[in-house]
Amino acid sequence: MRNAFVVVLMGLVTGLALAPSTASGTTKWKRQHASYCYPAGSMDYANYVDSMGLQNPFSTGSTRIFICPYNEDDDIPRTSITTLNVHGTNNSASGSTLVSACRKFLTNGGINVGFVCGSPTTVSANGVYAASVNLAQWSSGPDDYGYIKIELPYLASLFGWYADF
Repeated sequence: MRNAFVVVLMGLVTGLALAPSTASGTTKWKRQHASYCYPAGSMDYANYVDSMGLQNPFSTGSTRIFICPYNEDDDIPRTSITTLNVHGTNNSASGSTLVSACRKFLTNGGINVGFVCGSPTTVSANGVYAASVNLAQWSSGPDDYGYIKIELPYLASLFGWYADF
């Protein structure tokens, strides 16, 4: 009987030691697929979707802008993000992918609407990328609406984004 008690006790201790930590120092993360993004100024979403996420299939030299909203809540507000990476491919021979963290704000009781973006991260190398985004604009304006702006050259695509808190 005593051996059975020791085995059960050891199992409990081992289980607790291997359980995931929920301490305050644990990093939280959020990942969003590109299907939650949309082409700016266009309702023709179907032309951009492919198996990789979203792609700019239009002619050489054309650039398409995509908007990825950040769905914020009190558990993971955008002002607490420490790292934001956008993932995709850049297969353009002549164009670069540009990625910016932006926010939409209201002034004068909601009468005026404005937009502001941080300096863009440029991806010019061909192939799969994980672009680290400048978060300067997301660290201010806690009541504003955050979004990611991605400018895709011809044949570039967007997989989605990942954030650490």
